[in-house]
Order: sequence, then C-alpha cells, then structure tokens
Amino acid sequence: MVNLKLMTCSYQPRWRDTRSVKSSRGDGLEGLLRVVASQLEELQINGEVQPSVMVEVERMTSLKRLAVKCVNDKSLDFPDLPLQLEELKIKFPSENQLLCVDRMSRLRSLQVLDYQGPNLSFAPSQHTALRWLSVAFNAVHKNTMMSLIRAYASSVQELYIACSVSERIRKSFYHPNLADDLAACGLHALRRLVLERPASDPCADQVASCLLQCRTIGRSLPSHVQVVCISCNLSAL
Repeated sequence: MVNLKLMTCSYQPRWRDTRSVKSSRGDGLEGLLRVVASQLEELQINGEVQPSVMVEVERMTSLKRLAVKCVNDKSLDFPDLPLQLEELKIKFPSENQLLCVDRMSRLRSLQVLDYQGPNLSFAPSQHTALRWLSVAFNAVHKNTMMSLIRAYASSVQELYIACSVSERIRKSFYHPNLADDLAACGLHALRRLVLERPASDPCADQVASCLLQCRTIGRSLPSHVQVVCISCNLSAL
C-alpha cells in the first residue's frame, strides 16, 4: 500500500505494481493514477477531488474499492464511476455518479453521503450482491435516500442512516416519518439498522427521545431486526 501524504512529480517504477493507494490530498493525483491505473484495486482519497482526478478513476478497470469526496460544486462535470466496484464510499456525488450505482453488479458495500443533486428514483436492483448500505441525506433529498434503500431492500443486511433525534438542532437531518418510510421498503433481508447522529447533534442529552425513536422504528421492522443508536449504543431490543 502506498500512503501518500505529500505528492511529488516523479513516480518511481516500483509504484507500477501498487495495488492500493491512500492519499490525504485530492489534488495533483492525475499523474500517479495514470501510472498505477492498470493494476490498482483500492483507492482512498481523503481530500476533495476535482473532475480531472475522477477522469483517471473512471478508466481504472481493476479498481474494486473506492473512497472519495468530490468537490461540492454543481457547476462541475464529473465523469461516471467504474462499474466493476465492489465497495464504494462517496461524498457529494454528482447525479450521474449516483445513477451509476444501479449498474454495479458486484457492489457489496455502499456509502453515500450528502448528495446535493436533483431527487432521483431507483428501480428495484437486479443485482443481489449489496449487503451493507450507509446513507446520509438531508430532508430535502429524503425521497432519493428512501428510493435507494428500496432498490436494495431484497439484499441489504446492515443499514446505516444518518438521522437527528429531533429537529431542535439539526433539522436538516431530522426524518420524523422514518419508521413508516422504512416499513414500506420491504427490508426482508435486514438484520441490523444503525442510526448515526450528526456530530453537531449528539444524543447524549436526549437519551429518552433516542430510545423512543429506536423503539418506534424497531416496531415498524421485522422482529428479528436489531435497531441501535451508534452514539449511545441504545437498542430497541
């Protein structure tokens, strides 16, 4: 694995055999990615990336695991994602990037954070590989979030949802009808639902409300599903 905290302009020949790259920066990666593109299997970029970097990513035919944060700028034109991915974590995806997910037949793990495009609808997935799904969508994009969950309802076993306990602090991530929405998804394969709290809205001083929310959601799902809050470890069971 190559862990890149500082990028240089010269790429050593040994990097041509690199299978995994992790970078703390999102800029200046294009040259390196062209060198390792043919054999790279894992790419994690913690800094924001421009479309020019994602152009190189799209060309990677061996890439299996991708974690990336795109620049949050709707005026930019991002290319599609490679369709052979098995694991994907993406923040601020563009509309076309999010739509690519439906065509990823090998995808086992998916995390989508802060989608800012127009609301989208997804048909039930024809692929049954996805087992782990994590979503963090604001209330404006809740319809897209629920459509994505429904699309993979037949296969997802573990589901993470970013949701505030109340609208008092982070109203944008408060989903008051989440229990009913999830009940309508047909999550027959689900084993565990984890509620993630926004950093600015911890549930430490809202324990009773947190437990009530967990129990309300738990009653809307099959009895074997465990519903927990990741912040305080409260469980509906």
